[in-house]
Amino acid sequence: MKKNIFRFLIITISFLLIVKCANQLPPQGGEVDKIPPEIISVYPANGTVNYHENYIALEFSEYVDKRSVQNAFFISPYIDGQIEFDWSGREVEIIFPDSSIKPNTTYNVTIGTEVKDIHNNNKMIAPLNFSFSTGAKIDSGKISGKVYGEKVDGIMIFAYRLSEGKDLNPLKNKPDYISQVGADGNFQITGLADDYYRIYAIDDKFKDMLYNPGDDRYGAPYTDVKIGGDTNKFNNLNFKITLEDTVKPFPLSAVMTDKNHIVIEFNEFIDSSAVNGGNFLIVDSLNYTEYPVKYFFKGKTKKFKYVVAIDSGLQKSNKLFLNILNVPDMSGNVSGRQSIEFLYNNKPDTNYIDVLKIKTDYEKNLVDYFHPTLTIRFSDAAEKASIKKSINLVDGKENKLAYRLQFINDAEVKVKILDKLNFRKKYSLKINLNLLKDLAGNSLDSVYTFSFNSVNKLDYSGVSGKFRTPPDSSEDIMVKLFSVDDNKLEYNGKLRKGNYEFKDVYPGKYFLWYFIDSDSSGTYNYGKVYPFQPSERFNYYPDTLKLRPRWPVGDIILQ
Repeated sequence: MKKNIFRFLIITISFLLIVKCANQLPPQGGEVDKIPPEIISVYPANGTVNYHENYIALEFSEYVDKRSVQNAFFISPYIDGQIEFDWSGREVEIIFPDSSIKPNTTYNVTIGTEVKDIHNNNKMIAPLNFSFSTGAKIDSGKISGKVYGEKVDGIMIFAYRLSEGKDLNPLKNKPDYISQVGADGNFQITGLADDYYRIYAIDDKFKDMLYNPGDDRYGAPYTDVKIGGDTNKFNNLNFKITLEDTVKPFPLSAVMTDKNHIVIEFNEFIDSSAVNGGNFLIVDSLNYTEYPVKYFFKGKTKKFKYVVAIDSGLQKSNKLFLNILNVPDMSGNVSGRQSIEFLYNNKPDTNYIDVLKIKTDYEKNLVDYFHPTLTIRFSDAAEKASIKKSINLVDGKENKLAYRLQFINDAEVKVKILDKLNFRKKYSLKINLNLLKDLAGNSLDSVYTFSFNSVNKLDYSGVSGKFRTPPDSSEDIMVKLFSVDDNKLEYNGKLRKGNYEFKDVYPGKYFLWYFIDSDSSGTYNYGKVYPFQPSERFNYYPDTLKLRPRWPVGDIILQ
């Protein structure tokens, strides 16, 4: 009996040891693994010709997650059939289906940055690319560049051969060649045959090798690329990444919060500067009565919610609808004519108009000395004449300042100060809230005071320079300077006679970039994937500019 028990224990312990050794487990204790995995060898070697095997092999610097390797493996031209992954420790053989490898063809292999180790999920820093040929020569065409934007690591580079008569539709056609972007945004596609190519940067969310508008971020090229003859390499094919908004705005809900207000929730942000009460109409379908909407504004609402304000003449009905006409979103998509039902609420409006927020040009209530502005957001809408009458700008001695109003919507206004300000002086914006009555007649007998200061001219900096090679004089080149820390702080300039200059720049760290304004819009055109529209050619100055007060930076050479 004891022998049987002892034998059972030996078998059990042996089994547990075998299971433990068979599973890839992270080491116990010690420092946290922060070293990313690497591929230390490939077979066949990069540039191999007359290769006739039906597999390739990789060796990693450490144990990696097998599934991540499968997800990160790409080969082009595309191979039909089921590809097998045969593992042995840190090595893997990638076996292709029989007869799937074509003769006299150069294949380009990419192992992307999704590969992660099993210890701490560290990912590869950059994708690995290598090529081999089943013929006597290897195609050596190469295209390289960089993708700019947020979270570009892992974005795919799709290359399509523009053979004569080929109808290219990236929504339906898979790419002929594939590569991937590294953590630094750089990419390269190698092993390209002689042809014309169209290259896209696609954030392929569904891993289907197709472009899905509205789901996949994209970067469109400014030009197609020729490989062949004297042009075997093409560098600096840069992309700016964006998301195509293809969805029209539409209402999700409408709630009447009191006799004078209806809160509408849309599926996305609305361009409130292009909308007013005329874009809405209330319809009582039982009594065949229409009621106009007086105001439209953002107010104190969350995310995609907005407010319409109405006179109190609306009567109770079981069938009330809010009609919406041609409301645009931030990408220019227009709603068309839509309608949504809501329930009547006879609760009186007892809230008065107050100031929700005042925004200045800079932090700490500082305004720009040369072009000072303040933006006021109210809790409710009022007559524009009343808003203008309620606002008073004064200096420290109570002297009035001239200003001009620019209404963003019926409850938000930008105040542009016209008088020249003094350096580092204190000023006040005063709003007589008693003059602001909402549609229910509510007002607050109070004066809201907001103090702000002007920035000293000596606190400013600047940037200037020229182009190394003067561009075509017929081309408009826009130069943009934007803050590293504040993405809303941006300065725009234009190249004039090969030179550019930014005066009176608020100190800080900045990126400098520039583009050919082909459509003369003054804003960058991202282009489109399908139907294809080229983007505008651009480039970034490689270094971050550190602008200090009183120390303008000059001789920044662009090319």
